[in-house]
Amino acid sequence: MSQFEFVAITVSVFVAIALSRLVDGVPGAFLSPGRYWVHCGWMIQKFLNLLLYWWAAWETRALEWDFWQFAFSFTGPVILALQATALARPSELEPNNWELRFFEIRSWFFVGNLLLIATIFLNAFVLRGASVALTSPLPLFLLAAVALLGLLSDNRKLHAGLVVGALGIQLVGLMRLVASP
Repeated sequence: MSQFEFVAITVSVFVAIALSRLVDGVPGAFLSPGRYWVHCGWMIQKFLNLLLYWWAAWETRALEWDFWQFAFSFTGPVILALQATALARPSELEPNNWELRFFEIRSWFFVGNLLLIATIFLNAFVLRGASVALTSPLPLFLLAAVALLGLLSDNRKLHAGLVVGALGIQLVGLMRLVASP
């Protein structure tokens, strides 16, 4: 087994845990009478994050891994798994109120997004030397701005715009990835 296969399998386990959490939360969050479309939008965005993160891991196949790169490679999937778990669980105060749940976890959810973005930058530029997958940092800067605004504000209308913007940025990134050779 190559180093890449070893790392890819281990990272894939964390990605699978996060995807499992999101899928488990779909019936409650999407089908509940108390669903909150902003919350559902963030669940979709995290699903896309996981797909892109896993796909971008392919760029590391030629690396000669050391322990610190191996350890650091778990940071993103662990953050995503924690976010997925938080998004998929209903509020303990009002189980059918997904808007309440979103605002219960809002602060640390957006701190998680900022940490995830920092992890992607560190991964691309410090540990791996400007990954091919990160040809333009603009989407990450835009997502960082979304996360910062989400962290600082509890305005419902702003959060509606933030999730739409984040999904748009994520979909453009996904289309760029699919269109590249």
